[in-house]
Amino acid sequence: MPVREREIELALRRERLCWTAAAQREALSRHLEALQPLLNGADRIIAAAVWVKRRPELIVGLLALLAMSSRKTRAFLWRWGKRGFFFWQLLHSQRAQWSGIWRER
Repeated sequence: MPVREREIELALRRERLCWTAAAQREALSRHLEALQPLLNGADRIIAAAVWVKRRPELIVGLLALLAMSSRKTRAFLWRWGKRGFFFWQLLHSQRAQWSGIWRER
C-alpha cells in the first residue's frame, strides 16, 4: 500500500474515532444527569469536611462545649462519636481506592 493511501486511511480512521468518542461522551453525559443531585451532595459534604479540617479551633470549641454538657448528652455524643470514628477509619483505610474523592481542593 502506498504511503499516501495509508495516510488517507489513517486520517479517515482518526475522524471516525473522533466522531465515535464524541457520541460516547454525549451518551455518558445524558446518563450522568440522573446522578447530578447525588454528586452535588457529595461535593457539599467534601467541601464541608475540608472546611472543618482547615479550622481546628472549631474542634477545640466543640470539645469545650462537650465538657460543659450533661452526662446524658455526653453519653449520646460518645456513642455517635465512636460510630463516626469507625466510619472515618474505614474510609481512610480505603484511601488508595478513594484517592480522587479525598484530594485537597
